[in-house]
Amino acid sequence: MLTFFSRKQYQEIADEFGLGKIMSLKRFRKGFQTPKVLAVTKEGEFVISIHNLTSEKTLVGKSKESLQYEINFLNQLSDLPVPHYRLMPSGEHIFIKEKYGITVYEFLKGEPPKVITLKMM
Repeated sequence: MLTFFSRKQYQEIADEFGLGKIMSLKRFRKGFQTPKVLAVTKEGEFVISIHNLTSEKTLVGKSKESLQYEINFLNQLSDLPVPHYRLMPSGEHIFIKEKYGITVYEFLKGEPPKVITLKMM
């Protein structure tokens, strides 16, 4: 089951990442592994994701280390339209709130392809 935060909690997250005041929030309910919202601020449009973390230190599990590995990989793909994660002023990509790891990246406009062709790959 998806667990979303309250608007106040999302504003606290926006403050941690320096996104500014949230003007609107829209929940993504289908097709995603983690609860995500689109947060619109004067700074832009951002996706805030909530990741359930475990204490396992594997690249397959949902530990903070595996999440950071995935973020580092995506941040290296600068020429592709993939999420590029925001840093907090502390230099961290992941904000820990209770048992959750919170990440933020700029919203990518577009639709997921229905079919992936060899040319697209």
